[in-house]
Amino acid sequence: DAPAQPGGGGGGPEVLLRTSQSVGFASFVLATVGSLVVGHVCLYCHRDDTVAKDEGPAERRGSGCIAADSARGSSRLQRLCASLVGPLLALTSVLVVCGGFLEAFHVRLVTPLGEIGQASYSFFGLAGGLPHFSPAPNALSTRFGQVTYVMFAIVIVLCHLLILSIFWLGKVPQRRLSTLATLARTLFAWSALDVVVLSMVITLLEMSTSNFLYLNGDQRARFEQLFGFPVGDRGLIVEVRLGLGTYLLGAAAVAHYWAGSMVMGRLDAAAAAVLHRQRTGPLDASEAASELESGAAAAAVAVAAAPWAS
Repeated sequence: DAPAQPGGGGGGPEVLLRTSQSVGFASFVLATVGSLVVGHVCLYCHRDDTVAKDEGPAERRGSGCIAADSARGSSRLQRLCASLVGPLLALTSVLVVCGGFLEAFHVRLVTPLGEIGQASYSFFGLAGGLPHFSPAPNALSTRFGQVTYVMFAIVIVLCHLLILSIFWLGKVPQRRLSTLATLARTLFAWSALDVVVLSMVITLLEMSTSNFLYLNGDQRARFEQLFGFPVGDRGLIVEVRLGLGTYLLGAAAVAHYWAGSMVMGRLDAAAAAVLHRQRTGPLDASEAASELESGAAAAAVAVAAAPWAS
């Protein structure tokens, strides 16, 4: 929903579409966050327990190591995909930033007598304007919704892209790979750019088809007598036009998922291989000297150092 500014001069009417966030909304968001936290805690405890039992490498590899095995050059297509990860990460970051600043949607409020207001919003601008959509801008529920939007739709996805870029394009100490993999896996699950964009589009489309001000038969007859033209049963029409920013963010969400899946497989594989190598024996002189591994080759180096690589 968006407050619409008067379309004409200073004396024209003004209509504001307001939202009211109830306790149910905050409870749903808290339940979702709590479910994510509990799920991650259980996952990491399970991984630690698996390592503590000293199971064989093949039983601990998981999908990440399978992805890393596929990256060792067995397929030209896989090598091509790997070569595209770096540029795709950069492209995704550009899409998120540009899409966030460009116009996401435009809203017009129209009555049988004509337009009474219109407004445009960007994805980032919407974050700052959210409190003004509520009758109580500084209420706890309003600020909670704003913080939730900013964190899950903007901050987390940008932090995740930064971590992936550091691993893939930079150099990460082997002793930090496990921590980096845990952080990246958590942020990947918490990145909700795709959910927010899809929810925004569905909400806007629903607004454009909703009848906010129903005109019954008697009211329509009076309008026709007063103004001399027939009117429908919709006294207030919300016309919505999606902007370029929405399409760029949609593309960014798809690119983020694909690039994230590729990099996370390599990162998990590298972290698992280093952890296994540390548990089975100390690093030799050559491995210690090359402790800083290139991000794009970290998975291949780590897997090559593991017992199952041969």
